[in-house]
Amino acid sequence: MRKPGHDAESVEAVRAMLVELGCPDIRAGERSPEWERTKGSYKDTPDLVAGPLVGGGDPSDFYVDVFEPTGDQYFREQVGQPDTVAAVTKLITERSPTTMTDLKEPHDLLVKTMNAELTKYSRGGTPMIGLGMYFKMMADSDPERPPGPVFAGIQALLGLDAIFGIEHRYGVEAMQRVVRGVIGEGEQKMTVIVPIRVPLAFALYVARMRELTA
Repeated sequence: MRKPGHDAESVEAVRAMLVELGCPDIRAGERSPEWERTKGSYKDTPDLVAGPLVGGGDPSDFYVDVFEPTGDQYFREQVGQPDTVAAVTKLITERSPTTMTDLKEPHDLLVKTMNAELTKYSRGGTPMIGLGMYFKMMADSDPERPPGPVFAGIQALLGLDAIFGIEHRYGVEAMQRVVRGVIGEGEQKMTVIVPIRVPLAFALYVARMRELTA
């Protein structure tokens, strides 16, 4: 995982998507003059804030935190499972057929990261927190930089389904449409609404499919 705030691209991509979705007054949190002026003794620093900002970690303030999964667990045994690393290495070097379920990734890292962010910004259990995850879903031709984010992005879809029950609530075709929307061609934007039983306003998935142009 890449720590939010260290990659302005991921934060801006999530902010731009929230603007398109109509999020009110979504703007920079961490390091912004407004945040520095109002934070008081509150130590944590969300990447983005929305709506009125009371400051000081007030439960009514709306925070959005962003994280960028790198997919390191698929290529580094120190981070992931050895059999998963071996399966991905074989897939890349031998072009052997495989499926995402063959990677034996139980979504633990995604769940752990989401839970850590929720705990960090819980402020007494307020639901005024959104999580944004950003994926650079582009295979890199450099062998020293394996396409971890591509694997992470696809697996995250399966993880979000496991967490929120997308397929269970809306059927197999709905989940297939979500997957096609991410890995298909062209601009794809969709909103899936499911009940959330934890203090969380939303989980936003943003994927970049090609190089940015000036």
